[in-house]
Order: sequence, then structure tokens, then C-alpha cells
Amino acid sequence: MQQKAKVLAIIPARGGSKGLPGKNIMELCGMPLIGYSIRVALSAQHIDRVIVSTDSEEIAEVARSLGADVPFLRPRLLAGDTSLIGEAVFHALEVLREEGYHPDAVVELYPTHPFRTVSLVDELAGKLCEGFSPVNTVRRIVHDPFSVMQRRPDGTVYPVCTARSGAGAEDAQRSYFRKYGLFSGRNRTSADNPYFKVVNDPVSLIDIDTINDFRLAEHVIANGLFDFQFDQEVA
Repeated sequence: MQQKAKVLAIIPARGGSKGLPGKNIMELCGMPLIGYSIRVALSAQHIDRVIVSTDSEEIAEVARSLGADVPFLRPRLLAGDTSLIGEAVFHALEVLREEGYHPDAVVELYPTHPFRTVSLVDELAGKLCEGFSPVNTVRRIVHDPFSVMQRRPDGTVYPVCTARSGAGAEDAQRSYFRKYGLFSGRNRTSADNPYFKVVNDPVSLIDIDTINDFRLAEHVIANGLFDFQFDQEVA
């Protein structure tokens, strides 16, 4: 029998946040914001281990109380405003490798995107186990290619695309898709076998960056407008 793949979920949560200070552990309808990402990861059958990568002892304490593993504190050098998530993930894998833990796949779940269902995480983690990589959620955007400008050496700008004779409305606006942070994963043994999940639910697309985003999330949860599919309802 083939051994079950080990899928590691990393929840990156640095202590500093200029837009909304302390947002990762702000109370959101009875639970710290980071708790929604922790709970959905712990509820997903395909997730083998859930860790939080943070530079903050306060966040670490909250994360541990919610059931996540915090085996280290991230160096402050990797937790600044310009730090890259990829650097934090690489650091986490290096530390875990030293303790003998070698996951087959790695998932990043950002705490500022709380509106994920357990079934979504399980579906996409399952795709990683099947050998797909990378696996990402994406959202649809509508773009007018004729509105894109490029700068000339003399400083003036000009349209990259020019309308063709007889171009219809369908040519003027086109649908594109860009990555969205609900789920981002890769199988460490696979490459160039991507799987992208289109997310259309406007609630799932809420990204908490400002106090208005936070209040919107409160309204959604308080009015029962989203089912996280947790084992037990949030108090």
C-alpha cells in the first residue's frame, strides 16, 4: 500500500502590520483572526501537520492555544515589511529538516484570507497528493487590453494594443485570471503540472487589510453568511 503523502500547512503571521496593527490575532466574532486558518487546516483530512511561522511570541502563544504547532520563532530579518513569504517558507522547511521532518507537499494559508471551507482545502491538498504542482486558487479579472500603455524613451506613452477595424465589444474586454491567496501549494517532488481552482464566491475573496475589511468579515460571520465546515461551530 502506498504511504499517505505528508502535506505541511504553513500559516505565515508576522507581528508587524502597519495597515491594521495586530490584525492576525484580533478577535473576530469570538476567535482570533489566525484561528480561522488554523481550524480549517486542522479539520482538513489531507493536511498532515499545521505550523505557524511568526516572529511574535504573542502570536505564537495564541496559535499554540488553538492547536497549531509553533516549533520556532521566525528571525526578525524575515518578518519585515519588505520580507518575502517565500523566504519565510524556505526558513521553516530548513528548520523542520533539521528535526527530521520532510513533507511531500507544502501549503501556504494566509491568515488574512479567513473565508475558506474545509472541503476547498481538502480538495486542493488532495490535488497535491495526486502529483499536481503548483496548486493555487485564482480569481477572475476583466481587463481592457486597449487601456494598457507603455512609455517611450522620450517620456510619452502609447497604447500597447490598438483597436482593429471592426473589433466588437467582446474584443475590448477579456477575462483573465490571477492567483489569489486562499490556497497556495506545491508538491516537492512534482513540477510543471499545475492545477488552478477558480474562486467566484465574493465572501471567499475578502482579504483583510483594513478595519473596513475586518468589519465586513464580522458582518459575514455574525449573520451566518459563510459555512466554514468546521467540526464545531465558532462560539
